[in-house]
Amino acid sequence: MRVVTLLPAATEIVVAIGGSGALVGVSHECDYPPEITRLPRLTASPIDTSASSAAIDAEVRRLRGSAESVIAVDANALAGLAPDLLISQGLCEVCAVSDGEIHRLAGIMNPAPAVLSLSARTLSGIWADII
Repeated sequence: MRVVTLLPAATEIVVAIGGSGALVGVSHECDYPPEITRLPRLTASPIDTSASSAAIDAEVRRLRGSAESVIAVDANALAGLAPDLLISQGLCEVCAVSDGEIHRLAGIMNPAPAVLSLSARTLSGIWADII
């Protein structure tokens, strides 16, 4: 199985349950555990994370107001990895790629990967999303 995770929590969960060998790509924010840092980064953001909280908030609002992506996916790199499974989240379009964008990208890939959108709001809900 070839797995792409597009948020750090998903990457850490996959590794924690023994799936690090299946990971073929991650988000630009994934930095743990250290062995995943060798994987291709499939997302990017124009946000300067070293800016003040107020500046980051203003930039996020500007991007959202102009219908620009806060976090973008390199669709060509994603397609080139030919994942069987894309793992993202459905709770926040600011802190990860939007759920709609993930489904759109999966839909144009051939073959289309399965999409697992984590949306739990409790620890037991996270476990239920995974199993």
